[in-house]
Amino acid sequence: MMRLNREQRQRQEGRTLQTVFCLWGIALLLAGCLPGQTRADPGRLQGRILLWHTWGEVETEALQTVIMRFTTIHPGVSVRHQRFTSLTDLLAEFENAADSGLGPDLISAPSGSVQALADLGLIDPLDGLLPETVVVRYTTNILETLRYNGRLYGLPEALNPMVLYYDRAIVSAPPTTLETLLAEAMEGRVVVMGVSFYDAFWGVQAFGGQLFDEEGQIALDQGGFADWLAWLKRSREAPGMILDTNREVLRNRFVEDGVAYYFGEASEFNLLVDAMGIDRVGVALLPAGPEGAAGPFLTVQGLLFSTVSSANQRRLALEFATFLTNTEQSASLMRAARRAPANMRVRVNPRLNPGIANIVAQARMAVPMRHIPEVTVALAVGGETYMRVLEGVIEPDEAALELTRAIEEQTLAAESAAPTAVVELGQWHLDRGGAHD
Repeated sequence: MMRLNREQRQRQEGRTLQTVFCLWGIALLLAGCLPGQTRADPGRLQGRILLWHTWGEVETEALQTVIMRFTTIHPGVSVRHQRFTSLTDLLAEFENAADSGLGPDLISAPSGSVQALADLGLIDPLDGLLPETVVVRYTTNILETLRYNGRLYGLPEALNPMVLYYDRAIVSAPPTTLETLLAEAMEGRVVVMGVSFYDAFWGVQAFGGQLFDEEGQIALDQGGFADWLAWLKRSREAPGMILDTNREVLRNRFVEDGVAYYFGEASEFNLLVDAMGIDRVGVALLPAGPEGAAGPFLTVQGLLFSTVSSANQRRLALEFATFLTNTEQSASLMRAARRAPANMRVRVNPRLNPGIANIVAQARMAVPMRHIPEVTVALAVGGETYMRVLEGVIEPDEAALELTRAIEEQTLAAESAAPTAVVELGQWHLDRGGAHD
């Protein structure tokens, strides 16, 4: 009987020890779930990334606010940013740093930079890296501005079509048609307009023309373009009409000389507000023509991803870029920094943000700037066509046919050409719009 009691006590002691060990293990598991845990969380974002940009002071302040929100959500991540005074400087430093395996993980740059940067091997595509919830933020045309050779290079952040700026101290209601604009210029109201191929392309669609036909062939000789050239030539007779190939000179005249109207990019909005004040700068749709709405080239400001980033830095950069461009942060940047959101899920109130509302509306009617040889050639030689017509060297119909043939003949050669020098890289971007961010 005594032996049986000892066996029972031993079994009871064994069960007690098992219970103690189980409770101890459960306590350890619970402790690992408590706040302040020191154990590494494999799903937690940790590390540092660097962003380079050319944003202005107001925009940079808004960017810092977005960064603060992101790092509050992800305390293990440090997001540093460096501001450059010009895009040319940023691109030059980006290329130099990448040659040494250094530099930023992200750059904020115009979509016009994509082709040259991709050809130089400085940026990586995002194919297969973006969830559908991110892709559906954008229209097909917006994404097209960042595609090159069938691959998507970067996330769109802000829209950058050409728009009509007007001085609200001079103009109460901007013209909605080309003929109304011309009538005002005939009365002496000053209009300054760029006539590079990029700057002036918006009028082609207003006269029923297009750059490509349904088969993807150059269609500048099929009407519309010649009519637009003829209108521009006629407009020079107006005392108030000033046409020039240098948009910076025209913008300065708008700021300093009491000019009523200026045709510029959406990215110039903050430059004009800084110089003139928000109460004076109005933003309107480009005037329509006899065949309908104007159709400028559509470019965007995008977030591009460096090839030198590590796998973890790429993960962090993607997380930050998708956060920066989400609906809430895009709306915040719109309100605080006057950036027109590329994210089409942002609701823009025309009463509270009339300028941004018109930029977004203009972008919907715009033609995406595609990174293909035909467009590259058109941008390179098309400006000369405008000037030859304006100076009476060639008639509009002949000019349209001549430019179409030139683009077709030079496209094959352009396919094998790529900018290699830093200066060429900067000029490549400037020729494709977006020169102010």
